[in-house]
Order: sequence, then structure tokens, then C-alpha cells
Amino acid sequence: MKSPELEAAFMATVYRVEAPNEYFNLRIDVPHAGFSRFLAVSGYSGWGLVTAWNPCGRLDSPAKNEARATALKREIETGGWRFHPASHHADQESWPVEQGFCVFNAPPGTLHLLARRFSQLAFVYGLPDGYPRLRWVEEK
Repeated sequence: MKSPELEAAFMATVYRVEAPNEYFNLRIDVPHAGFSRFLAVSGYSGWGLVTAWNPCGRLDSPAKNEARATALKREIETGGWRFHPASHHADQESWPVEQGFCVFNAPPGTLHLLARRFSQLAFVYGLPDGYPRLRWVEEK
């Protein structure tokens, strides 16, 4: 459920996209010129970051997180979308790094459904401008 504390936590996180020969550290609402160039050169019209780790914002075991991540990857592959590994690094070091995926050219509605299916509170998405935006799964 959306709250000022949760929103602050999402804002205080680095979202790393791991492309084949480089990586991009993104933050919500902060443009990233290098990532924008990468998207343009790659021909991606849109993108989103999704994870299956720690559903509903509750810490879970590494084994359960890995199992859900494998299932998420399978769904992304089944959908035929291009993707790269991604990870979410909270500024607060007490929260573990969450593994996920940067999915390209999937419609925002699809990203929303993936996030909801894996009990996530929100996901990050953007257009070819590379500007990361936060989107809540349930607006309450």
C-alpha cells in the first residue's frame, strides 16, 4: 500500500540496469543521458524494471526470492520480451539488494500485471527518454 515512507524508500534506491558492456545506475525522477542513448541505439521504445523479491515489501528468504525470480524470468521469456538483468540497491544498507530485470518494449500494462502477479508494491518504468518513473501497483 502506498505511503510516504514507502515512497521515500523507493526514491532512496539505485536501480541498476546491467547491459552487456556497461551498466546504468538510475534513480526515480532523475534523467540519465547515457541510458537514454543506450535505449535509442538499441531501438527500445519503452522499458520497465520488475522484481519478484520480497513480495508486499516484506523480507523473504533468499531461496524463496530466487524461486520467484526464476518464475518471473520464465514469464518474461515466454512473453518474448528483450531484457537485461537489473538490481535494486537501497541506500539503507539494512535492506538487501533485490535482483530483477529490465524489460524492453513491453507495454506499461504488461509490466503492471507482472508486478502485481509477483506481489510487488510498485515498479519503475520509462519511455525512450530514459527518465525513470515510479508506478504503484495499487493506488490507495
